[in-house]
Amino acid sequence: MKLKTNIRWLTILLGMAVVSSLYAEEKTKTADIVTVDAVIAKDVQDRQPVGEASSFSSDTETVVGWTLVKGAEEPIEITHVWSYKGEEMSAIPLNIRSSAFRTWSRKTLFGLTGTWTFEVKDPEGKVLATQTFEVTESPAPTKSKATTK
Repeated sequence: MKLKTNIRWLTILLGMAVVSSLYAEEKTKTADIVTVDAVIAKDVQDRQPVGEASSFSSDTETVVGWTLVKGAEEPIEITHVWSYKGEEMSAIPLNIRSSAFRTWSRKTLFGLTGTWTFEVKDPEGKVLATQTFEVTESPAPTKSKATTK
């Protein structure tokens, strides 16, 4: 009877050690993530951001949140979170498939003027990078004065 009890305890302790080890390994994967760069741009060409800016006019239809992630264990998922005036508008999960990986998401602005925030989060929700940008009113078209001769 005592042997059975000892075996049960040994099995429980061994199980706890395995679970603990797996948990520590998962934590290590995300702890190694280093976001090298996160930018807001008008587009992406050849996997690089084009038209980086911190302010866009309201006639800009979409912007791109571009991220370079280094040090991630494979596979891992990050999230691009887009917020407008402090309210989350969308959260886009993106798979990171190598230790140095470029990825991006697009956000339609719907002509909403004001402050926007772009965050890159790891699987636990820790913010790795933040970019804030403004959308401003497009200038009204100016009427040209007709001249007559």
